[in-house]
Amino acid sequence: MQTDFFEIVPSVKCLRFNYGLSSNVYFLENGNDLVLIDSGSGIATSELKKRVAEKNVVKVLITHGHFDHVGNAGLFQGKAFLHEDD
Repeated sequence: MQTDFFEIVPSVKCLRFNYGLSSNVYFLENGNDLVLIDSGSGIATSELKKRVAEKNVVKVLITHGHFDHVGNAGLFQGKAFLHEDD
């Protein structure tokens, strides 16, 4: 599996996991505070943990309930949100 971490625009980064499928976690940074969009598939948990280790994760916004978006949500107890209809 390959992972890439890159800046999209200032304060917005992407952690991309490629394991045949591609899964993205977006990082919205404000100083040391961090909001994540999606949490990835759960396959490369150590890479995500490494990227958030020194940050204050405020919220994790899950776009929908597919495995490649919610797989690491359990790392962020009480901070991950998914619409109740999904």
